[in-house]
Amino acid sequence: MKHLKRLSLTFFTYLFILQFSSAAFAHGVIESPPSREQFCGVESKPDEIFKDKMTHEKCRPIMTKEDGTIDNSIYNFMAVLTHTIGRSTKPIDQLPKYVCGFASEMWSGGKTPWDRANDWPTTQIAGGQQKFTWNISWGNHFGDTEEFVYWITKPDFQFDPTKELTWNDFETTPFCHLKYNDQTPNANPNIVPDKANNRFITTCTVPARTNRAVIYGEWGRNSYTYERFHSCIDVVFSGTNPPPTVKAVIRALPTTVTGPTELQLDGSQSVGTNLTYNWSIDADNQAPYQLQNSQSAKARLLIANINAQQLVRVNLTVQQGQTTNRVSTQFTHLPAVTATWKMVGRATLDSTLQAGDKIQLRLIDNAGKDYFFPTTPIELTTDTARPDNWAYMLAQAVNPANQFSAKIGVLSSDNKTIEPIKSATANMIYVPVNSTIVNGYIQVNKTTEPTQPCTSQRKQGSGSYWLGYDIFADTTPIVLDFSATGIDLTKIIVDKGVFTDVRVLDKDKLYIGGKPAWVTKTNPGYMAFFGPNYGSYDPFNSPINANCQTGALIKK
Repeated sequence: MKHLKRLSLTFFTYLFILQFSSAAFAHGVIESPPSREQFCGVESKPDEIFKDKMTHEKCRPIMTKEDGTIDNSIYNFMAVLTHTIGRSTKPIDQLPKYVCGFASEMWSGGKTPWDRANDWPTTQIAGGQQKFTWNISWGNHFGDTEEFVYWITKPDFQFDPTKELTWNDFETTPFCHLKYNDQTPNANPNIVPDKANNRFITTCTVPARTNRAVIYGEWGRNSYTYERFHSCIDVVFSGTNPPPTVKAVIRALPTTVTGPTELQLDGSQSVGTNLTYNWSIDADNQAPYQLQNSQSAKARLLIANINAQQLVRVNLTVQQGQTTNRVSTQFTHLPAVTATWKMVGRATLDSTLQAGDKIQLRLIDNAGKDYFFPTTPIELTTDTARPDNWAYMLAQAVNPANQFSAKIGVLSSDNKTIEPIKSATANMIYVPVNSTIVNGYIQVNKTTEPTQPCTSQRKQGSGSYWLGYDIFADTTPIVLDFSATGIDLTKIIVDKGVFTDVRVLDKDKLYIGGKPAWVTKTNPGYMAFFGPNYGSYDPFNSPINANCQTGALIKK
């Protein structure tokens, strides 16, 4: 099991990075009804832990780790993702342990903050038609979106804030499965691609429940990436009475502001009775902005000068009882002098890098297209992987020449030159003020160990109803690749035999996490496959064996 301790290469990296020089990434979260990430990530952030009152007090317990330190991974609320086919129709024993994060790659296949046992904030809904809105502002990829799928907890589910969710809590069949093709974006009336606002609005018929429930949702992209986002929504059903109408409204703000100034924020036209209000600000550099009266219908935003143009988002959350609504608007903040640069991201990371990790600058343009610099990721050494060194080193490779004139570093007081410094927090990502680039991130491909071949051998007597395999391997994890056999793993029944932690990764790949000690390269272990509904399946007649590899293939 020594390999598992160092497993850090994601399945996506295994499947795609080794085959292609670049790839496309998206980021998104269920905005309405608010998901756990929306409540405790978008609206309430870890820095609020120092306030007497958080935007959502029920988020407070998850903002710190078990050792009492702030859990900065919550800032990755938009990146609860995998590169798999998701829940699909797989048996429960082939699913990851944690529901809401689905063994997200950003958390090394482990527990995300939104998987934790907690008395999560809820939203009141009613059975019947319900809109689910995905905010994909952090990298909009409409073109390769394929589907949206939603599951709900069983009718007898009893929410317990001291227990984590399990797959046994949920219905095995989704209550809503919507297909999408951007070539015909209006073909499915239950999916509205709101490209102007970087939103997908999906409409589903939600089964009625008489108590508190949880809805688990997925946004899946097509086979070019198999990128999939996962999210849970905590809801309380209102019975026969529809939830109260609550709507947050922000009075129009100027689209641009220049230099130091003040803005009056007015939410007094919001709809509801005895509303509570909470204003917040999002920006790459939040230092210039100070809110006054942020818990009132009308607030004041004090704005200091900046030295680089940036986009600022103003958010208002209103609540009536258990029903909340949130709205956002944005403006561009310009320096007092003519802007030369605009900030599109921070050259910082929450996780610690190590020797062997590879990094790139990832830029996203206003059409949602990704660009990576340098083209070949830079492999870090023990020295360059240090928190105060890696951004400085990456800047040396990126700043001299790239097609967008993007730079990593600190902008000088004259607003003209950008130079990197050795710091874990100070370096930002800049592009010229008129650039089509709208977001910048640091892309990390984690280190891995070499893979080793193993052997899978078709058992005598296999036929169209049953396929048996002998697997010879000294170590785990094992990945069987069926792509040359014509077998679609998502359509068949898997009998794990003597193996444990067996999971279907996608239609071609099967993950095996554990084996008996007696299974070796010379002594095989057994597993089997059956056709759909235990019927006939012609691809089982193929004489081609699945390709077998062991080693650091995927995060555990």
